[in-house]
Amino acid sequence: SDAMLCTQILGLGSGLCLSLSLGLLPASQVLLLACGTDDSRIQLFAENSESGDQGPTEMVKVDSLMGHEDWVRALDFATDDCGDLLLASGAQDSMVRLWRISASVGGAVKRRVCELAAGEDILPQERMFSVMFRGGPRHFAVSLESVLAGHEGWVYGVNWHPSVTGDDGSRQPLSLLSSSLDKTLVLWAPDKQSGVWLDAVRLGEVGGNTLGFYGAKFSPDGNSVMAHGYQGSLHRWCHSQSGSKSSSLGNIVAGR
Repeated sequence: SDAMLCTQILGLGSGLCLSLSLGLLPASQVLLLACGTDDSRIQLFAENSESGDQGPTEMVKVDSLMGHEDWVRALDFATDDCGDLLLASGAQDSMVRLWRISASVGGAVKRRVCELAAGEDILPQERMFSVMFRGGPRHFAVSLESVLAGHEGWVYGVNWHPSVTGDDGSRQPLSLLSSSLDKTLVLWAPDKQSGVWLDAVRLGEVGGNTLGFYGAKFSPDGNSVMAHGYQGSLHRWCHSQSGSKSSSLGNIVAGR
């Protein structure tokens, strides 16, 4: 039968869910669900495969990410070329946060600075959670990759660049598109030398009586972006073929 069946209802307590995104945990086919709520948290639910083949698998809460200071309005997953899962989150605090989820061989081990070897980097704090597989538990680490501050209004949308397939296989470009009520779209990318995430391109409108953008998406090839505005219009930008970083406004479609 092709009928859809509700197999589980997830409870979020007193929080109201405002955004959702699904991804696959690193080196597995296990679903990870992220829920952005109005209590400034991101609730993570993962499939529990411990039950085996007896009925559908259940989603269990594995972690709650904190850091935003207002409602979490947007979420999007992507898997980088190293196999780690990247989660982008945007909120009404005007911030975009990047989270990295990676496979771990065991629990987190806390060390003092004096215990680090010479030349060893100080890594960001990691949160650990475990998921039950048929072969036993597997551990994963969640760390805050970066905080992107560049918007002056609520962030309503985040979208990763689509993966690109070439002769050498598929790769994931590290480029993130965010949309805000401050009338701007920002393309974020890490600096090639330092690795620090910076605003590579800024798009949008200057002046007028519009109230910004509710969301934006890359085209399948990543060469253009489409955004929808507060007053019902659709805005499209195309990447310039001249080799510069500039982008040109393609079409504006107005509606009600």
